[in-house]
Amino acid sequence: MKGYCLFPGFESRPLRQYSGGDVPIRWIFRTKAALILVLVLPIACVERKMLLRSEPAGALVYLDGRRIGKTPRDEPFLWYGTRRAVVIAEGHAPVDVEIPLRPPLYEIPPLDLIFGLLPFTFHDTTEVTVVLPALEEETVKAVLERAAAYRGVE
Repeated sequence: MKGYCLFPGFESRPLRQYSGGDVPIRWIFRTKAALILVLVLPIACVERKMLLRSEPAGALVYLDGRRIGKTPRDEPFLWYGTRRAVVIAEGHAPVDVEIPLRPPLYEIPPLDLIFGLLPFTFHDTTEVTVVLPALEEETVKAVLERAAAYRGVE
C-alpha cells in the first residue's frame, strides 16, 4: 500500500516512516535554507519625506492642522494623498496650499510586491516651495481704516 506524504518528492515512501519522527534529510536542509534566506535577505524599505521650503525662509508651517516647525523642513510621511499646509511669516500674507503626494511607480500595486523583494532602500522626496506675498503698508492702513469705520471712530 502506497502511503500519503505532505512533502513533495517523497510520495514513494509509506506514511508510517514520517509519522514516527523520521523526517527526510532533504526536507530539513530545504527548511533551514529557506529560513536562512528569509532572515538574511534584506527586504526593501521606502523612506518618504516632504521637503518644505518657503520664500522668505523661516516661515511657520502647519501641516494638516498640526504645527511642524519653521522652513526649510524635512517632514517624513507614511501615506500618499493630498496634504494641506498653511505657511505663515511675519510681514507676509499667509498661504494655504494643498500638496498632492503621488506614489512613485514602485509603490503602485501590484508592482509594490515585486519591488518589495529587492534588497534596496528607495527614497521618495517631494519638494514643495511656497512663495509668500509681502503685505504692503497700504494694506495695513486699509485694515486699520476699516476697523475704525466699523467701530464708528473717525
